[in-house]
Amino acid sequence: MTEALDRGELERAATIARALALEAGRRARAAFARPKRVAVKGRGNLVTDTDRAIEEYLRAELAAAFPGYGLLGEEDGGELGDGPTWVVDPLDGTRNFTAGIPFFAVSIGLVVDHGPVVGVVHAPMQDETWQAVRGAGASLNGDPVRASTADRLDTCIVGVDLGYSPVRAGFMLDLATALWPDVQAFRIPGSACLGLVYAACGRYDLFVHHLLYPWDLAAGLCILQEAGATAWDRDGNRATITGESVIAGAPRAAARLLERVRGLPWRD
Repeated sequence: MTEALDRGELERAATIARALALEAGRRARAAFARPKRVAVKGRGNLVTDTDRAIEEYLRAELAAAFPGYGLLGEEDGGELGDGPTWVVDPLDGTRNFTAGIPFFAVSIGLVVDHGPVVGVVHAPMQDETWQAVRGAGASLNGDPVRASTADRLDTCIVGVDLGYSPVRAGFMLDLATALWPDVQAFRIPGSACLGLVYAACGRYDLFVHHLLYPWDLAAGLCILQEAGATAWDRDGNRATITGESVIAGAPRAAARLLERVRGLPWRD
């Protein structure tokens, strides 16, 4: 059903999503140094008044600009239908945000038939914005970006994240142990959205995560695909926004990493 949205509508969607992400980022940046009201949703899974306020803002603006589109958000839920649906994470990296670590992002993706067609990820503290429209490439602050072309693991910087499940986090630590020292370095960003776009623009050669949700993936997968990156799930299938895992980045290096994880206890 992506044909139902022509190029003009996709470009309009990207333009509005970018403007909303920048304003949401401005609000997050203003709240960063202020006292925060924090609630616990689960182990390591926090939500602040800023998360909720930004999602409320994005919902209102997107509904006004795109009546009839669906909307799924991390904080207030929603439906992931077959028609055009906005998928938003108002503040990805909330644990960083609450700890005073300036590494978090606003993520806004548009999907049709569960496939990402527009993606915007904005890192307000670094004033960096990644954007992609299906078939039109990916950019960072307006400049084109491409994924790494690494083909050997021993040259790769690998981003990993642990997520909220102790069992799955343990797997990621076991994987890191199994790969070391056969990769150059590991990084743990604490923001899945930023991990994905860092792989899209070549800052990370690879990014691996074991427990993801549609709001983590919708924008990032679009940006990855348009930047020429590979994005697989743990079984070697094409990553989707309803999958839970991703191995993304340089196509040849990702293939080598996928071979290394085959047969490992990837599930809990």
